[in-house]
Amino acid sequence: MRLPPLDVLLTWPAPNYVDPPTRGNACLIVNVVFITLVLITVALRFYCRLAAGTILRWGVDDYMILLALFWTLVLTALVISAETTYGWNLHVWDIPVHLVTKANIIAFLAKLVFVLAATFTRLSLCAFYYRLVQDSGIMWFKNVIHVTNAFTVATCVAFLFLGVFLCTPVKFYWEFPPTVPGTCLDEGKATLAAGIVNLVNDLLCTIIPIPLIMRLHMPLRQRISVCVLFSLGFIVLVAGTVRTYYIWEAFMQSYDETWMAYPLWICAAVEIDVGVICACAPALKSLLKLTQQARSQHQASSRDRSQTTPAVSDLKNYSNPTSSISGSASAKKGIFKFNVTPAINWSLKPTPSHPRGSVRLPSLEERGLELESRRSQKVSMHASSAPAEETEPEKRERQWNDSEWSGRGIMRRQSVELSSLRTASSAGMGTEKGRGGGWVSGAEEEIRRLPS
Repeated sequence: MRLPPLDVLLTWPAPNYVDPPTRGNACLIVNVVFITLVLITVALRFYCRLAAGTILRWGVDDYMILLALFWTLVLTALVISAETTYGWNLHVWDIPVHLVTKANIIAFLAKLVFVLAATFTRLSLCAFYYRLVQDSGIMWFKNVIHVTNAFTVATCVAFLFLGVFLCTPVKFYWEFPPTVPGTCLDEGKATLAAGIVNLVNDLLCTIIPIPLIMRLHMPLRQRISVCVLFSLGFIVLVAGTVRTYYIWEAFMQSYDETWMAYPLWICAAVEIDVGVICACAPALKSLLKLTQQARSQHQASSRDRSQTTPAVSDLKNYSNPTSSISGSASAKKGIFKFNVTPAINWSLKPTPSHPRGSVRLPSLEERGLELESRRSQKVSMHASSAPAEETEPEKRERQWNDSEWSGRGIMRRQSVELSSLRTASSAGMGTEKGRGGGWVSGAEEEIRRLPS
């Protein structure tokens, strides 16, 4: 935190440590909502891997997104604790003196964690781009990814070095009042330059895959949808632009840093969290396929249940206990007939001896009649299942099929002749070998054309 000059200190009002004005809970709400979305998105990403059977085949992008998630959680915890405990939503002059050092330490750590979270998110996207073209042989695209990766790593190292050694000695950044003499770079200019470089890096990671996707051999509508999916990174660009504006306003236009930088940390949370969500979005495409498959399976099972479930009109036949079932099935050989009539009358009609709602049980005589009826039905079914006698037309048809003038008889006779001709040809009996051989092959062709 910069120490204001004396003329600025004289313009500040008296501190209010009892009931100071605050910025509200907007930063707290935004951080909680977006970190919840991030956790759900990353969980769905690995659920899709599990459902697709590739949970054990992790790529570099998966490890990078886990590291980005870790640093995003750390950043969210730092921002929430700074707002609720260390006065980040207050004016500088309303922060108790004993909390200034801790608030500066939180700010020091939050800037470094922000750099790490943004870097691993970009590296996860670049690793995913590598997977897109790993077997395609598109060298220019790989070279562009190499340059983007190098630029991302270089900016990460530079920003970490700049954040740590902004002041000399390092603890001079957060000590209040300072215990040792020291010097610091202009925090406003350094942070503003870092914000602009971050915007350039985010722009590169967003627009890299679009030229490649537009050259793919797929329908135009599908290419546009994939480009829109990757263009979600422009939301990160918007949040980064707003954050860069508040960097300029908080660190270069005012000494009331905590109050003026409050929207900056809201934009930082949106930028990092939306970046992680966008990095997971391509992996969630399989979730749509799984949803469509589950929906189609549900519809198919519903159709099967509707086909196997009897209709209401069919159930009406069984609603009357005195109804009978009769049917017959016949074949040319063997006739099966059945006529089932329930021998027991389960009367549900109210009678003087049986009031409404009661069920009359069968007597012993009715049970005996039922058993006798079942025995007679079994005997009739066994008798009807015996094969019927052969009629005269069927007998003549069978004899003709077995005779030598039927189609099968002719085929047998021709096959015998062919075998004899082959035997004679092999023994040297045939004088016209070429013509005989041609005749044999033509006969075989004709036999093949005959119905079996």
